[in-house]
Amino acid sequence: MLPAGDLHPDLVDEMAKTAAQAANDVLRICIRALDYCPPMDLTFGDYLRAIITADFDMVEEDSHGYRVAFVEAFQKRGISAAGIKSMAVEDLLHPLNPSKLKATEEEQLGVFLRELKNSVGYLTDREALYEKTKDMIRGKQGLHRRIEAGIISGGDEKLFSELTGLMFPGDAKATEKLGLEFAYLTTETASYAVGNVSVANRVTPDGNIVNHVVITLIQKRGVRFKVEGKNVTVDEKNFFVPDKTPADQWGENHIIFRGGCTLIFDLDTLRLRYAIKKDVDDRARMVRQFKFEQGMLGADDQTYFSNKTMNALAGPFAFMHSHNALNGDRHDH
Repeated sequence: MLPAGDLHPDLVDEMAKTAAQAANDVLRICIRALDYCPPMDLTFGDYLRAIITADFDMVEEDSHGYRVAFVEAFQKRGISAAGIKSMAVEDLLHPLNPSKLKATEEEQLGVFLRELKNSVGYLTDREALYEKTKDMIRGKQGLHRRIEAGIISGGDEKLFSELTGLMFPGDAKATEKLGLEFAYLTTETASYAVGNVSVANRVTPDGNIVNHVVITLIQKRGVRFKVEGKNVTVDEKNFFVPDKTPADQWGENHIIFRGGCTLIFDLDTLRLRYAIKKDVDDRARMVRQFKFEQGMLGADDQTYFSNKTMNALAGPFAFMHSHNALNGDRHDH
């Protein structure tokens, strides 16, 4: 018999093993969720949705109750997801297969991304990897040209805008009037950047192999504001193109605003699995970013990291886990 309050060593060992396994599972879920986050302006609510969706992608049946535990932990801290009516697990999942594009367009993109994976997946030389990835993104037959020629210029720019949160207003005059650059990374449409292209090969607990490619698309625009005391509104007639407007002409009340999306393609089905976006025309987010940069949010701004902190945290990690073909450009998307 053990003294009162003591635990048998075998029970202690079993509890330690179970706790270690649970901790390992939670760590994997949290790291995997990074691929399911929008490419900018991440909030705690966004991250919760990423956690739930990423875990669902790997394990459809949540037999251990991890997803419910995550939701309850966020709720206890007063954290919710914007735009979601309910905090039920099913409502927090990002919509599956959201693409409104033509089936042929979606399949062609999927085939190209499969070729991209096969081209770079086995390269070990860092310079060769960079050059090959850059060519597959920006080359004459690269991802940029395929999206522009096959989708945007092909008449589906509105559907693509709804899907990605990017804007394609038309000609150069209409584009630059809204603060977007025209034909820098494209030929005849509003410019956008392919931020990261990363290959995600994972093995599910039941032994299935998941083959995904994760892409981020980003746009930026210059936004000016009218400020009257605490009342801040977007100056609708005075957007500016950051890379074509001298900095001393940006004005006192301005921000460089970014929008875009994370696209997750399934290379087995050749379908777009998820599109997780931050709309580049979101007025409420524009005002919130301006207030944050001006220190007008008070305690609310503790929700976000500063740019310096984010760069310090994200830089090395992102470098290790993605192929970035945009380093060294004059345009900071």
